[in-house]
Amino acid sequence: MLLGALQLAYLSFLSDPSRFVLEPFVLAGVLGVLYICWWQWKFSIAPLLYPEKPPSVPYWIPLLGHSWTMFGDSASFISRSLDYFNRVYKPFSVQVLGDQLYVITCPDDVSTVYKRSTVFSWHGRMDMLLYGWGLTKEARRISWRKPLPSELDSDKGKILNPHNKCLIEVIEDAYKMQLLPGERLDAMRNCIISNINDSISWSNMFGPFVLESGIGSRRVSAKDLCRILIIKATIRTMFGDLIFQYEPSIVEQLITMNDKAWAYVFGFPSIFVPKLYHARKKLDAAVRAYINTPEAYRQGEGWVVRRVTQSLEYFGMDEDSRVSMLLMVLWASYSNTVSAAFWTLSYIVYHPELLEDLRDETRPAIENGIIDSEYLDKHCPLMDSTFHECLRLISGSVSIRRVNEDVVMSNMKLKAGNSVLIPVRELHYNKNVWGQSNEEFKPDRFLNRSNLASHSGYRPFGGGVSYCPGRHLAKAEICGFVATLINRFEITLPVNAQGERQPFPQMDFTRPSPGVSLCLENMDLVLEVTPRKKLL
Repeated sequence: MLLGALQLAYLSFLSDPSRFVLEPFVLAGVLGVLYICWWQWKFSIAPLLYPEKPPSVPYWIPLLGHSWTMFGDSASFISRSLDYFNRVYKPFSVQVLGDQLYVITCPDDVSTVYKRSTVFSWHGRMDMLLYGWGLTKEARRISWRKPLPSELDSDKGKILNPHNKCLIEVIEDAYKMQLLPGERLDAMRNCIISNINDSISWSNMFGPFVLESGIGSRRVSAKDLCRILIIKATIRTMFGDLIFQYEPSIVEQLITMNDKAWAYVFGFPSIFVPKLYHARKKLDAAVRAYINTPEAYRQGEGWVVRRVTQSLEYFGMDEDSRVSMLLMVLWASYSNTVSAAFWTLSYIVYHPELLEDLRDETRPAIENGIIDSEYLDKHCPLMDSTFHECLRLISGSVSIRRVNEDVVMSNMKLKAGNSVLIPVRELHYNKNVWGQSNEEFKPDRFLNRSNLASHSGYRPFGGGVSYCPGRHLAKAEICGFVATLINRFEITLPVNAQGERQPFPQMDFTRPSPGVSLCLENMDLVLEVTPRKKLL
């Protein structure tokens, strides 16, 4: 029937082409028939003829495809797409701005992507991040260029780049040396934990996060409490006190940048996000002043910041791009930690029995007036399990890789030149891994099955070449922050006039998430805190 209609339209066009201009209804009819033919071929006929190709999620507008949806609530869209394919967990494709993305949700397939780093390249995604954060084309070329052997003759080159790697790899190595277990990690962790420890006391419990203050109790915003204390501790550990002199409101500006950083991650022009644009101008000025200050005056500077700053200069990157790079690595150091701390605290407070159990377990790590991170890590299995269960429920990050050569995965052929997308949230809610309680918060889940933390279906820190080196520090920060708070304060949820407590915060899925999202902008977790008599 459709072929007959197309044949008649074609013959009509040959006999009188002007009809399609003079009679727009005829043109509309022909275009409508062509559109129906395209849709039926794309989503009904082609999948039957080519079963080895990952099937496409149907869309209505050619080229544009699912672009609008993927830049909004992509988590719900991917979940609906899995339902559309009856949750067989085989690769399927989505269309975004003319590009094809293969969505990978099977844990075994995800492991394959991470292991085969030459077939599934991370470089393209990283280059997009560099562009989004504002590095120039020349700076990005410098970032990936491997120096010639003759360029490594200087003593500085032998120290900063002893293995003749490109700048990106040099920075990656610096972060691994800083953040993987060892003396440098211990020093950085102790500094951050010390700052957090000093902030969580009744005498210091004041600031923008305090909503109401009474004689013996205060109401605080958990969202702002986590943001302010963790960001302040992180930036002081990395840059010392000097950067606060260059921009006294730097914590406020970093909060704004964190809320809007999705624009950088997904390549959206920041000029169209006014709050981000203005915050970035202030942050650029502060970091620029900082890197132009002689090293001798940058007291309290973290080892990794000094190493990265020296490397950027050594490779000859322009000043604007050096500022952008430092801001990007600074943002990565606190962004997901802030959100994860908020959700961990939220889940614990909403489960009073768990809160009491965690108090009992973690008290020895806090009772001497300092935070004993080693004790929390090695002798607090319930805290460890709660931490992992919270990450399982809240992780919304995606991993993206470029397919460098044709490859078969789950009997589906992935074509070179396209990209694969790994939605971590779907891994963490897969019933085949987590059972019928996949959507429930079970703080003892990892306590009962300790091997779950290394399961291929649990990927809160990514994997492969992009496996987050900061995972040890993040855990120490979050567990130390929460353990100190619940041991030093009685924490309750205020109720309204009807005796009802506030609803549990809802995660913000209204905009793209580069990692762990906070709650909706108009939501928060309000806490009533009073000093504990047993442990102040």
